[in-house]
Amino acid sequence: MNISATRINRWESCRLAYKFHYIDMMPQARADHLELGTVVHSALEKVGKMLAEGKQPMTVDGLNAYKEAYQHSGLSGLTLFGEGQAMVGKYLDAQNPWPTVNHAELGFNISIPGTEHQLTGFIDRVDLTERGLEVIDYKTGHLIPTFAEVNASLQLRLYAAALRSLYWPQKAWPARLVLLRHGIEQTVTYTDRDLDEALWRSSTTWGPG
Repeated sequence: MNISATRINRWESCRLAYKFHYIDMMPQARADHLELGTVVHSALEKVGKMLAEGKQPMTVDGLNAYKEAYQHSGLSGLTLFGEGQAMVGKYLDAQNPWPTVNHAELGFNISIPGTEHQLTGFIDRVDLTERGLEVIDYKTGHLIPTFAEVNASLQLRLYAAALRSLYWPQKAWPARLVLLRHGIEQTVTYTDRDLDEALWRSSTTWGPG
């Protein structure tokens, strides 16, 4: 079975919600803020891919990608459009110099040790830094997690574990949570032991499907 960090998080946080979503497959009401997050991610993915190809994009490239994605999303309203536009524009304006991007929207499918299951998902961006490969994860929500919450993030740890399985060994695995709505970035560093524990947790706590 293919499982994701999102699926595991839902199982751990609320078994009933997990049942409704993954087993009963109850229809979900459309949430504009989630759809807006998808649109913002799409715009930043396009810019990230340009950087991964060695191109030098401008902020306007990201804004044009955002406008196009918004128009195809089914969303409407100037207020909502402006929220996303501000997140994309402010973040790209702050990238000086541009990061060295190794991958944008990197897909993975790795085996979870001790099980027959596969961990699947997408990493928003992977940068090549002085510390090695770094996981970049965008968030568009209103909440601002504490450093302790970011450090304990199962999602970030699993992303780093996936990166480790796809690439070469590193002494440590940095990960950065980018809170686009607030202009805040929180960086943590994981050890191989942290990643192994996250994989073990995934093998023992995921819900049935």
